[in-house]
Amino acid sequence: MPSFLMRRLPALMLAGSVCGLLALLLAPGWAPFLMRFEHQTADWRTKAFSDVASDAHPSVAVVLVSETTLEGYPYLLPPDRGLIAKIVRALDAVGAKSVGLDFYFSRRTEPEKDDALKAALRDVGTKVVLGALDERGRLSEGQRAIQDEFIREANRPAGYINLRTEPDGIVRFRAGPAEGSRFSSSFAALLAAAAGTDSTGIEAPIAWLKAPAGGQSPFLTLAAEALIDGTAAHEEAVKRGDVQRLKGKAVLIGGDFAYLDRHATPMSGKGKEAGPGVFVHAQDVAQRIDGRTLHELGTSQVSQLIVGVAVIAALLGWLFGVRHASLVGWTAATGVLIAADALVFAGLRTILPFSLLLVAWFLGATAGRMAHILVMQRQSAL
Repeated sequence: MPSFLMRRLPALMLAGSVCGLLALLLAPGWAPFLMRFEHQTADWRTKAFSDVASDAHPSVAVVLVSETTLEGYPYLLPPDRGLIAKIVRALDAVGAKSVGLDFYFSRRTEPEKDDALKAALRDVGTKVVLGALDERGRLSEGQRAIQDEFIREANRPAGYINLRTEPDGIVRFRAGPAEGSRFSSSFAALLAAAAGTDSTGIEAPIAWLKAPAGGQSPFLTLAAEALIDGTAAHEEAVKRGDVQRLKGKAVLIGGDFAYLDRHATPMSGKGKEAGPGVFVHAQDVAQRIDGRTLHELGTSQVSQLIVGVAVIAALLGWLFGVRHASLVGWTAATGVLIAADALVFAGLRTILPFSLLLVAWFLGATAGRMAHILVMQRQSAL
């Protein structure tokens, strides 16, 4: 590189860093989605410091329809509606507080089984909520008409089951309602309301609940066949007392199929193994019933935090960056911010805009280091 550019490089980098910081200050108001752009290392914080269930959740349970459940049936999808009708009636008989069907009904199946499910939904005394795909779902006009017809004839409320998946494939937030949609509330919000909780479908971080020690799930989870009289699974579940434990709970019925409706979450662990989407809805319902929340900073608070981080990084860059750049580099910044993020999350249940702060740190440290180099150059020239 020519010596002229070498002499000018610190000034150019300082100017670029300052411009970058000014743009970063505008980011919360100009592009608020950047405040939710989570670095994957933040998932470690969520997994480590989320609330832990002491036992299976007292108010929420899950019933799974799987390939095993449907072994004796001629098709898997949509799951046999005669079977779903039996499950709904069984949950009503055991005294479930509310029931949610994490399926959408955009296709007709065998008429007598479709009618059996609609009749069960109309007849049971338990509050029932249906799932639906809103305008963001890939449904044809004909499929939407069938879905609307089913919901109307079942005479039960329906909420959207769309999940919000981040660009890296992880579900971290509730999905808000689509603008102008006929489905203004989510499936989880309606099910929580049916269970007696005042709740809405607003977009927000999901406050994940960790499974109790040694457990696979924070929720009582039964195979659907455990609710069908005459099966070995039912006899075993009754003997364990699991069927009776469904009494008074909000019960979600959903699918557990190898390649369908599976989603990774911060709780999935290393490799982000995907699990059934019904568990994401169960987490949302449980959070609403419990009143647990995760807080997000407002745009002005984020801007103030960016300034604070940038100033600290600039001072460190000035003091240590010339000879000890590693002390204020990416690795050090990531470590410090991960620790701060974890402490704030664990103590205040507040999510920091990790990625924005990491960039602010880098730009601030660069600005401080380049400013120090410029001062040293000027002093040497005198």
